[in-house]
Amino acid sequence: MKKDSRTSQRSKKSKQLVYVLLPFVLPLCLIVIGILLMVNETLIDKLFLGLGILGALIGLVEVVIYASRRKYEVQPQYLVNGIIWLVVGAALILIPFTINRFIPVL
Repeated sequence: MKKDSRTSQRSKKSKQLVYVLLPFVLPLCLIVIGILLMVNETLIDKLFLGLGILGALIGLVEVVIYASRRKYEVQPQYLVNGIIWLVVGAALILIPFTINRFIPVL
């Protein structure tokens, strides 16, 4: 019993730590991206092109999962998530220069 209580306390502490650190992660990432944007503009374009390709692949996998499970059980969240990921990925691939203009605003 003592081991279970220790692991549950550790998991609670780690969850609390994540919630405390989470608000600091996004601003730090945006600061780093902003500095990179000032140094080399094409690097950010390549970074967001890679993120767009990754997002499109995730969307494609979600749509394929939906299509493969459609006969047995209908789960529309796979289709909706897949379409959203595909749109976001396509937007990042097709118009990465917009991101360069949007990051300083954030």
